[in-house]
Amino acid sequence: MFARPEPSAGASVRRVDGRTASSLPPRVAEALAALAAELRAEASLELFRPPSGLMATFGARPPAPIVTTFGITAADGTVLGQLRIAAPRGAAIPPTLLDVVTATVLPLLATCIDLDNELLDAARRTVRSRLAAQTDALTGVGNRLAFDRALDEIVSGPVAIVVVDLDGLKVVNDTQGHAAGDALITAAAAALRGSSRSDDLVARLGGDEFGLVLPRTGRSDASAVVARLEAALTAAGVSASIGIAVTHDGTGVRATLASADADMYANKTRRRSTLPRQRRSVEDEHARGTVQAG
Repeated sequence: MFARPEPSAGASVRRVDGRTASSLPPRVAEALAALAAELRAEASLELFRPPSGLMATFGARPPAPIVTTFGITAADGTVLGQLRIAAPRGAAIPPTLLDVVTATVLPLLATCIDLDNELLDAARRTVRSRLAAQTDALTGVGNRLAFDRALDEIVSGPVAIVVVDLDGLKVVNDTQGHAAGDALITAAAAALRGSSRSDDLVARLGGDEFGLVLPRTGRSDASAVVARLEAALTAAGVSASIGIAVTHDGTGVRATLASADADMYANKTRRRSTLPRQRRSVEDEHARGTVQAG
């Protein structure tokens, strides 16, 4: 009964909020285009698919139409969407065509949409799995893998690399317990993330160390970046040493990371030299304990 027009003939695809959607499953588009061809100018077709809100419209909706709605359901009764035929007032849709919609088109749409949903679910599971593999479980920021991948993806600059080393985490763990140490790490991560831009990467590299990759950040911005991060950490009650380096022509990413690391250690040395002697002795003892334990 149906002619076989091109699947995209006469069709526009959009989301309810007006954003353009990329595509429909080919068999869904073909079935709707064929049905629209049978309706010709008498009516328009609309396909609504919750929860994504995807709507395909075939033909121009007539003014003040009479809308006939067909539910699209899976074999188990799950609602997959709706097919709406909008016809002009006084224009009857042939009963034989409605029979074809019920007996042929709706089952085809149900099968295609159900399969498409399964593919979407599989894609979402893959995305969630990959995100989890690059996320630090304690803090929710990136992990070492995410940091290394971000470094590998740097193709042009300037890009700033920041290394942050928390002060006194071992002291906190030893004197207040690991729950307090975890709270310190979490507070630091939240402060760093809150003071970074949406496209900056914040990652926990392990233990008490964090790394940041900041695109579009040159040498002239470095001091302001460090000041902003230090202010955020201080406000969160976190003491830390920060190092920063910026990529430039002739210097590889790993060399820039090494420079940031060296800058952090130099900063830590300067800061420790200003600590009260008693506190410095306690930290030295804990540091020696860490080395001996390792």
